[in-house]
Amino acid sequence: MRALTERALTERALTERALSVRALSVRALIVRALIVRALTERALTMRALTERALTERALIVRALTERALTERALTERAEPHWDLSEKCILSARLVLQNKIPSE
Repeated sequence: MRALTERALTERALTERALSVRALSVRALIVRALIVRALTERALTMRALTERALTERALIVRALTERALTERALTERAEPHWDLSEKCILSARLVLQNKIPSE
């Protein structure tokens, strides 16, 4: 009878240990799954931030390009007027320097 009791106690201890190890394994798997989930969410967040930054950068480049093209168009439009103004300024300077007699 004593042997049966010791055997039962040994089996019970082994069962409890197996259950404890199993519980730890399940807990470790849950923790691992939570870590993987957190890392995945972080990676997705970083990807979204990168895409947003690239989109913002593209919008800035587009705006700067449009501005440069607008300024270029305005400059090209103004060039004939600028040439005339430049000639007037040069003529005025020459008159002031007495190199051309005033009329």
